[in-house]
Amino acid sequence: MYGLESVELANAMATRLGDLQELKLRFYHPRIHDGLVSSTHWRQTPAGSPAWNALVGLGSMHAGLLQLRSLRKLSIERAGLTSAQLRAWVGHNMQLEELELTNTAGVDFDFVHWLGQYCSGGTSRLRGITFVDCRRLVASEAGHLEWVVRLAFSGVHELDLKKCVNVKQILLLELLQDVVAFQHELSLRSLKFPDGAQAVIESGRIQLSSKTKRFSGKQTARKLNYSGVHDIKC
Repeated sequence: MYGLESVELANAMATRLGDLQELKLRFYHPRIHDGLVSSTHWRQTPAGSPAWNALVGLGSMHAGLLQLRSLRKLSIERAGLTSAQLRAWVGHNMQLEELELTNTAGVDFDFVHWLGQYCSGGTSRLRGITFVDCRRLVASEAGHLEWVVRLAFSGVHELDLKKCVNVKQILLLELLQDVVAFQHELSLRSLKFPDGAQAVIESGRIQLSSKTKRFSGKQTARKLNYSGVHDIKC
């Protein structure tokens, strides 16, 4: 399958998989040789489809029929889901613990802003979040990362932003240096940067996989200026 196009298939999955706890949908098949598919096809984010509305339960009609509400692990690769469709899917699966989205259209500022608020609401069970090669996710200034702050204090243990090239790494590092001072409230233990480097947070220190220098929350004099910080009792 190159994408989800069939509304009938989506309806069948949504209404007959009520006990399903793990779902992986892969639409990235670069080894398939198809004369109708260009060499860049697999790197492109596909267009959206109304079939996703049925699968995720977007809209009152689809939500009323939706049985696919028991997911604990959800992994999507190369899909045209919109931000609204992603919000509906995550919101309908209250037991979701791991979310992995690769080259997915709806991973944008609106979605991650909502995700930060959702996770800080106290009902989320999300512990691992992975966004890979999501080019519509942009963070060019500190204020764009308020959602990361919210996740860091909301029970999320691991956040992976590998190949999200429009997120500035220096901003992520500066954010970590700020929030690590609140180690007793901090839930985040690992952050993977767009270039693949990893930061492990332990005992109020940040250990970078690509460097030997340690950063302590006590060493930074910058003040937290993210609007969500006070809401989450930092």
